[in-house]
Amino acid sequence: MAILTGALAEAGAGRRQVVVVSGEMGIGKTRLALEAAWEARRRGATVLYGAATEGGPLPYEPLADALSRYVAACPTTALASLLAEPAAALLRLLPEAGARLPDVRPPVSTDPETDRALLFAAGTAFLRRLAADAPVVMVLEDLHWAAVPALLFLDHIVGRLAEARLLVIATSRTEDETPELSNTVARLARQRGTTYVALGGLDEKAVGELVAASGADPGVAAARLLISRTGGNALFVRELLSHVSGDGPATAVPESVHQLVAQRLRSLPPSAAKVVRLAAVIGQEFDLRLLEQVSSAADRDDLVDDLDDACRARVVEEVGAGRYRFRLSIVHDVVYEDLGATRRARLHQQVAEAMEAAGPASALPDAAILARHLVAAGPLGDLAKAFDQTLVAGDAYLHVTAYERAAQCYSDALQILDRGRDDPARRCEALIRLGDAERRAGKARHRQTLLDAARLAEELADGDRLARAAIASSRLWSVLGDVDRERVAVLEAALAANPQPSVTRARLLALLAVELTYSPADRERRRTLRADALALARRLGDDDALTQALVARCTAIWDPDTLDERRQRITEAAGLPAVGRDRFTTIMVGLRRWDLGLEAADRDDADAGLEVADRLAEAVARPGLRWQVRVRQTTRAMILGRLEEAGELLAESHELGLRSGQPDAATVFLAQLYFLRREQGRLAELLEAVTGAAGSHPTPGWPAARADIYREAGRGDDARRTLESFMAEDYAALPFDHGWLLLHTLLADVSAGVDHAQSAAVLYERLLPYGGQVAIRPPGGTGSVDRHLGQLAVTLGRFDDAGRHFRRATALCTKLGAPGWLARTQLESSRLLLRRGRAADRPRAGRLLEETATTARRLGLRGVERDARALRDRGA
Repeated sequence: MAILTGALAEAGAGRRQVVVVSGEMGIGKTRLALEAAWEARRRGATVLYGAATEGGPLPYEPLADALSRYVAACPTTALASLLAEPAAALLRLLPEAGARLPDVRPPVSTDPETDRALLFAAGTAFLRRLAADAPVVMVLEDLHWAAVPALLFLDHIVGRLAEARLLVIATSRTEDETPELSNTVARLARQRGTTYVALGGLDEKAVGELVAASGADPGVAAARLLISRTGGNALFVRELLSHVSGDGPATAVPESVHQLVAQRLRSLPPSAAKVVRLAAVIGQEFDLRLLEQVSSAADRDDLVDDLDDACRARVVEEVGAGRYRFRLSIVHDVVYEDLGATRRARLHQQVAEAMEAAGPASALPDAAILARHLVAAGPLGDLAKAFDQTLVAGDAYLHVTAYERAAQCYSDALQILDRGRDDPARRCEALIRLGDAERRAGKARHRQTLLDAARLAEELADGDRLARAAIASSRLWSVLGDVDRERVAVLEAALAANPQPSVTRARLLALLAVELTYSPADRERRRTLRADALALARRLGDDDALTQALVARCTAIWDPDTLDERRQRITEAAGLPAVGRDRFTTIMVGLRRWDLGLEAADRDDADAGLEVADRLAEAVARPGLRWQVRVRQTTRAMILGRLEEAGELLAESHELGLRSGQPDAATVFLAQLYFLRREQGRLAELLEAVTGAAGSHPTPGWPAARADIYREAGRGDDARRTLESFMAEDYAALPFDHGWLLLHTLLADVSAGVDHAQSAAVLYERLLPYGGQVAIRPPGGTGSVDRHLGQLAVTLGRFDDAGRHFRRATALCTKLGAPGWLARTQLESSRLLLRRGRAADRPRAGRLLEETATTARRLGLRGVERDARALRDRGA
């Protein structure tokens, strides 16, 4: 309690606090949380209380429950103020508030990502306004039953309200903790002001106090027996104490809670016990009207009398007018399991028929509840109807951005087909929807799901479903250094099945061009595909297809000589209506603005694009998109000389990549770690990892990186041998693609480092047309091409050319605000001065080297500092 009291004081001072109270069922979590809430209310705080329910159909329990309870008691004038924009989107979760505020309307639904972002922002705005008047304590019970959307919502609120007068008290059962909850708790733990409290069992003294409070006096031996039987679990102790007779504890203490529940049910009148069993089929929480429809009770009064009996027996409790719930979920589970499979199935079918008679169930929670009953009815019901309703429930969850719940519904639909007569067309449809939901939720298995859907669509000769599967499976960016031939085959089949001009065909053409990014043999084909996609999208006049085609074109023509065209295309895409309307497209355009802006040394445009992408990716909360943003933020931190920050961002991006199942997460991580260690002068640490990557990835980038490691380590002979393996046909075998410029600058560093004049001469001519550009890709870069041209010119003894290149590189690095790259340029400029050897060159080089070493030490560029001091000592 002291922890919660302290957290309440901190929250009251404007430092948001989160206390997660965890323990087994009945250990005392609820009592502790409620005592803290009562104390908070006594101090003038606003208290919100919500609880999740097991298998609850609403995806945002318990937050929606907490808000609904508060809204129900909130005066209309105050409520209107709290739900003013940008909080109006909460009306999607609070329909009762909408009925009271006819002039307040939620934003028009556009797409699931936007809807989720608006909902999260609305919840944050609502709580911020509420906390402005008085500290807010929000108790969220049974978080172990909360669906993933609710956990994401909570994560968002906690992250955005760091300076609000807010205390969140969340309880969860240790034994029922899900991986999703564990991940959420881990993320919350990284937030300032988060405390985790693990409750243990009661000791002998505490159990004795419970015994005394119960009015019984079973003696010391009996108290110790209670501890041994319950482990000090407060609930079980109380349950056992409720069976203590006047002569002491029962001679046969019940062996389990199951027996306790059975004993309690036996105390009910037969009619009440029957009602309780039927209610257990409806769910842990149930509605009197639905219970009445499926009950054989003579009239409603009889039914209410039976429920009153159940309430007195503490089996159920009333939670509102006409609303009841089982007091403990374990009570519900025992009652439900004792029914027997056949009786359960028949009762589920009766409940489903009663719900259908009331009208269509296409929105939550009714859509999910009806689907659950139809599925549970099994072969005693209509499996085809169960399949269709389960898809409806999945679509309803998708509409409110509950992607994980949607995926579960579509998976349930597939299981229905497994239990009955298979229908290939229905199976294909369910697979497409499942794969799309899995992709939105960041699950790696979406790829295989959609490939399976595509193969089935091919067998069915269903071109529409084949195209949908192909489009849903594509990321609009290719796997780094690889070609996904299975995806390519699906896209080709979809194009063959959709030969007529259409928006679908334009998208398929664009996506195929992207998938072939890392296929040198398909360079010309890529150009044709991207041109066809763009031309078709323009002819059709579809903004969405045109935007996607423009983004895909930028990816597909990512060659050194197309920078101007790529920037023109992305600028055009940024001005189309689809950007701003569709969050995914807007994020992709923002990412490309960053990529191309840096390549052109336009940091303002690059930063603007990345800021938009970051803001929307956080709002949408899709791990794959957040991963793309974090990769670039890591690179940005390296460019700005913030190496410690880059290391932290790198770890975060790697976690996001793995969590979202990105197939190239490990490759991107190693690439970024290479660039980070390069800045830190610690490349030798990566020799084994880079050698392994060179063996498993047949791309020239890794052998070039290994040669760079040899250069830094002073292994000149090994570096030369690697260079000479590249020099066949004067480097002409290297593919002219997105990686060409970065690869050549790495080889330039190695050539200059080992003084390889022949290599330097070839590389100088190949790089010369691209002076003024930056050699960079999303995972990292080597900086100004002019710096590398200067290095090569020094190696060739062309000192005037070298000076000109270094001056241009210095101006570019200064413009970019890239102190690390600038320090490297100064180091190479000093090398020029010492090698040229004019009268004033040596003292000038000494001053420049001292400045370089000081900057490098401040930034943590140990390799640059080491080289600067060594060069200064040799030139002294």
